[in-house]
Amino acid sequence: MKKGKRRKIRRSILFLLIGSLVVIAALVGIRMWGDEEDGMLSAKTLASTYGEGLMEDAQLLSSQKQQGLDERIQAYLTANGISPASVQYSIEDLTTHERFTNDAQMNVTAASVYKLPLAMLYYEKIAEGEVSEQTLYTYEASHYEQGGPISLRYSVGDQIELGELLEALIIESDNTAGHILYENLGGWPAFKQAITKYSDTPQSDEFFSYDNVLNADYVGDVLGYLYAHEEEYAQLIDDLKEAMPGEYLESVIQPETAQKYGLYDVYRNVAGIVYGEHPYSIAIFSSLGESGSRVIGEINAICYEYFNGVSWEVPA
Repeated sequence: MKKGKRRKIRRSILFLLIGSLVVIAALVGIRMWGDEEDGMLSAKTLASTYGEGLMEDAQLLSSQKQQGLDERIQAYLTANGISPASVQYSIEDLTTHERFTNDAQMNVTAASVYKLPLAMLYYEKIAEGEVSEQTLYTYEASHYEQGGPISLRYSVGDQIELGELLEALIIESDNTAGHILYENLGGWPAFKQAITKYSDTPQSDEFFSYDNVLNADYVGDVLGYLYAHEEEYAQLIDDLKEAMPGEYLESVIQPETAQKYGLYDVYRNVAGIVYGEHPYSIAIFSSLGESGSRVIGEINAICYEYFNGVSWEVPA
């Protein structure tokens, strides 16, 4: 046989082999894609494609991905000796609206988390023209509570612009500003009644008491409302993004986050929205003392990995 013909035959065989490999690769890819669940290949596919030797690792990999968010959080709490009764949460996928909860309807001490729906009420009043950021409110002796800059800047009897009160309320969690604002709504019970507009869930009598109690389920509804109407609350969300950087939801990971924290006695609480490719809301009430802020941050890291499919990496 002539050399030219042999070359042509070899070339044809080579092309045939390459074509076969491409087809096989495509079929394997399609099979993997079909078995893929939430971005993770099934153990069966990995084992059948790459050999039985990978079965054990593949099963572990698959089971970790299939584990729900509630199971991941509960496993974290158990591994760290934390009683689930000391952590109430409501976490919502803001794309699918799937919600994950633990004792979320239990009313507990809210600390300064109440200031989030309080601020929302006033931003609505501004949008409706009922008041403006320049509207003045009188600082009375009954409004004083330690914590925040308002009582340091002003004396009893002074008048303070609403815009300044709202900024101090959210960024610095000013307690005196909180008293001024909810007292001007008619007091605590009137304030509690007004904020039910952010949730369709009926609340218990305890919710409407004079005590500063809320539940994670309700706060989750508030966050969902805030996210759905974010253009109306642009200034509020900007202030939330400046509140307590590096703490609470940001104590472990630092994606773009809008949060309102609360601290009182053993309670460390937070209500926030974590932005990014897959945004989610997260409300956590904890009675863990000083360690609560860190636990909140670690639970948020678990949530970030669950919703985004990757662990948080510190930006370079």
